[in-house]
Amino acid sequence: MIKLTLTQLYKSRSYGDYLSPKKYIEPFLLKINDYDSIKIYTGSENSTNIDNLLVQVFLKSSNNYQSCINFCYDIGIKNPTWSIYTTIFSKKDGIFYPVDCYIKSFNSDDLIEYLIIDNLIDKLNYDDEFLKINKLIPISTITTNLGLMIQLNSNASCSHINGIVKISNKLITKVYTNIFTEGNPITLLEFYNKLYKEIIEKNKKDITNQYFKMYLIKELLKKSHYGNY
Repeated sequence: MIKLTLTQLYKSRSYGDYLSPKKYIEPFLLKINDYDSIKIYTGSENSTNIDNLLVQVFLKSSNNYQSCINFCYDIGIKNPTWSIYTTIFSKKDGIFYPVDCYIKSFNSDDLIEYLIIDNLIDKLNYDDEFLKINKLIPISTITTNLGLMIQLNSNASCSHINGIVKISNKLITKVYTNIFTEGNPITLLEFYNKLYKEIIEKNKKDITNQYFKMYLIKELLKKSHYGNY
């Protein structure tokens, strides 16, 4: 995945019958208006002719957590989509936690529904219990719950316009093996972070499904380990 500056992005040409990236991103940023910083990524090999894009807008924050409004589109696939979703970013760990998502099919003559941003921002919540849990999980508990995690993950999926998103049991087992080898108890958030790095950071080209994978990881941990708190 290639990181771009806003200047580079605005110089990019239109892709197919779609508008240029600037035509989509400029009103998105104007809608948010007051923000701290921006990060822009594309999985396109040619940064001057972009067919997929992720723009992360970080809102101002005085604590460890920062709200992030994400705009994503992928128009180089069979069923083009655009989505706007919210995440909580941990400055300490560099990890995103999912909050809410709005995704739609994307034809070249479609208008982006920027008004949805207001509704998504209203739902942002730093008081999510998931972010507050700091009790250590013993290795023995993680080992006991591994079977449950695999069973839950086998039946878990997210469906959207482009199909079904799932997480491989092999990746779950790989992360568990690393935790077991290290031999140290971890918190639920640390467990999430390890899964995030293995499942999402190592496959950043899959821009469209990042939010859904975050959601699946969070729900998997809540269902398999919440009873320990």
